[in-house]
Parts: sequence; C-alpha cells; structure tokens
Amino acid sequence: MIHNEQESLAKLFTLFNVQKAQNTFSTAEIYPDLFIFEGDPALYHMFEKPFRVRVSLNNGNKVGYLLIRRVTTGGAIAIDAEGNERPVTEDYILAHWDGKISWVYPYEHMSTKLREGMSGLSVLKTQQMLQQLGYGVIPRGVYDSTTSEEVMRFQLNFGLKADGTVDTPTKALLYQMST
Repeated sequence: MIHNEQESLAKLFTLFNVQKAQNTFSTAEIYPDLFIFEGDPALYHMFEKPFRVRVSLNNGNKVGYLLIRRVTTGGAIAIDAEGNERPVTEDYILAHWDGKISWVYPYEHMSTKLREGMSGLSVLKTQQMLQQLGYGVIPRGVYDSTTSEEVMRFQLNFGLKADGTVDTPTKALLYQMST
C-alpha cells in the first residue's frame, strides 16, 4: 500500500515499458501519460500491464493506492512504498476498491480516431488486439463494418461510449488488456 498519490504515480511510471508500448498502435512517436478509468472492480482480472487502484481506508476517511505489478490467480502482486513486491488477495482488492483505476498509456503524437473506412497499421494492430481478446475480427488493416461492430461490442462490454469509433478511452483499454 502506498499512501502518497505522487509517490504512487512515480512508481507507476517506472513500471511503464516504453519498448513494448512503442509497438502497440503504430509507428508514431508516443508520449507516456496517465489514463484514469472508472469501472467494475472485477475488470482488473483482464489487465496485462501495471496499474494503480485507488482504495478507500478507514471507512472512507482515507485514501491509499495499490500499485499492481501483475495479476495472479486469487489476487495480484503489489509494490509497496519501499518498492517490495507483496501479494494482495482478490478479497482485499474488491473490498477496498473505490472505483478508480489508472495506468500509464502511450498517447500517440497526432493520434486520430479510427473509424469505418480507414486503413493502415493502427487499424491492423487494433484488430489484432480485438482478436486476441476473442472478438470476431480478421486482422487485415481495413476498418470494415465487422470491425466497427466488434469495437462497439467491446465498448458496450466495458461501459465505454459505444459508437464503433476507436477513440482514446477505447485504445487505452485495449492497450491495457492486450499482451
């Protein structure tokens, strides 16, 4: 558990893998930044990259942060204030989660929303991530009607604006859930 927000953010950024992030969506230059998401606590099971969970302590009178390095069966491995790894149970995470979760996300310079009719490397990588997560797309690099429908299904499944357009929140969640 880390009680200081700035310290938890600094440690989260140190866990960010620039090399891996560079290959996520395109060859564009990326800028690591914080992405904040509100969602169902059980969602953390699907996360593949380090993230930070804000937790409520002392009946909501205090806030702390769990810095999760990786998810495990029955919980996660967290980093404490001294930088040591500590197991955390799923019960603890679910009981204290206050709804906010954050992770470092590789924003792209000059990023555009992906939508039906577009094509290119960013579309291909998005399709590959969707396919990896079990969505019915065939990665071809062309944003067709099937891709739009599957993006909309992904968005609906995770409480995002379901319009079939791959915007920053959709990209950030796809990034977090892909290996």
